Amino acid sequence: MVCEGCGKNEASVFFKGLVNGKAFQWNLCPACAQEKGMEISWPLPSAGFSIAHIMPRLGEAPQEAKCSACGLKYSKFQQTTLLGCSQCYQSFAPQLAPLIKRIHGSLQHQGKRSPVQPSRTAPKDKKNSIKQLRQELEKAVRDENFELAAQLRDQIRELENAA
Repeated sequence: MVCEGCGKNEASVFFKGLVNGKAFQWNLCPACAQEKGMEISWPLPSAGFSIAHIMPRLGEAPQEAKCSACGLKYSKFQQTTLLGCSQCYQSFAPQLAPLIKRIHGSLQHQGKRSPVQPSRTAPKDKKNSIKQLRQELEKAVRDENFELAAQLRDQIRELENAA
């Protein structure tokens, strides 16, 4: 692998990091690593070594996500859980997508779902509803959406226990 610093030498120093939830990796030759302040010897010193010692010298960290319309920073959204404008959804799409999927179970709106009323449901409809809820439960478990899975489990129990 070629060094990302000089583009000439073979990379032998690999640095991985995470800044504002975004992973990055630098593949550098020893000379470029030393230029960036990465003076790490093997074995690593047992005392006094901290990633904070080399981070300031590695160059600028990636810029924090910011809404192009209202100027809201993603870190401010994380503190308040309030978006500043409708454009924030596009500006923060990569960060919001996993959050929305975890909360709502999907990234696509599926309409309002109301729990089936057991007392008004015919026996055949009741069986179909239970079958459909079980399929949704399996999908929620596969997707590791355990909050939704618990809600579906409770709905299934409610339908099964209804007379």
